[in-house]
Amino acid sequence: TLNVYSSLFYENVAGYFGPGILFLGTNKNLLFHNTLNIYNSTFADNNCLYTSSLGAAPVNSTYTTFKAYNTLCYNNKYNDNTSVGTDFYDKGGTTNLYNCHITSSGNYAGINTAINITFGNPAFFDSNNDDYNLSSLSSCIDGGSNSYWPSIGDIHAGNYQTTADIGCFEYCASATWDGSEGTDFSTAANWSTNHPRCIDMTIPNVSNDPTIGDEVLIIHGDLTINNGAPL
Repeated sequence: TLNVYSSLFYENVAGYFGPGILFLGTNKNLLFHNTLNIYNSTFADNNCLYTSSLGAAPVNSTYTTFKAYNTLCYNNKYNDNTSVGTDFYDKGGTTNLYNCHITSSGNYAGINTAINITFGNPAFFDSNNDDYNLSSLSSCIDGGSNSYWPSIGDIHAGNYQTTADIGCFEYCASATWDGSEGTDFSTAANWSTNHPRCIDMTIPNVSNDPTIGDEVLIIHGDLTINNGAPL
């Protein structure tokens, strides 16, 4: 069994099939010995050089059991990046989609069950510059199910906000630093919303001042540092 949690697959290129994940069973007699589960992940702007729309599917499974939960697929192309292709493709296996978002209605093939599927532009923050966070306009916000939320959190190890979003980035409008677990800026528990990457972030004067280290910190909104609160 392969479990994929809170991962981003973008701008990958495949020569034939599966520019994100190509998951193959040995043959149809071993179908249930190969299982793929994907939780709160994002597959966007991937490219297949092959001329079949099915080749564009960033999650491509054959003779396997495959399930996707709270997962976003958008704008994955084929024929050397010229046409938008299929988002999910399964051949000969058992594939179920739950609370997923795709490019257009019914943009999948070989799927057994598809429940609570939405489609359309997910309104990324700035995908042209590789920023696949959700903007405030995204229909993926609150579109997932808390039942499928991974215990590790989203891609930043942050918690969901009331209701889980679709994709690897949970949208968080604002948070205030409390330093309850230490000084690491990226520790979710140090923030009031249990999420270390919110649009607007406020740092008050508390006992534990945040430290960033060597990581690149991107704030999409306002970073407010109150008087006496060093960063």
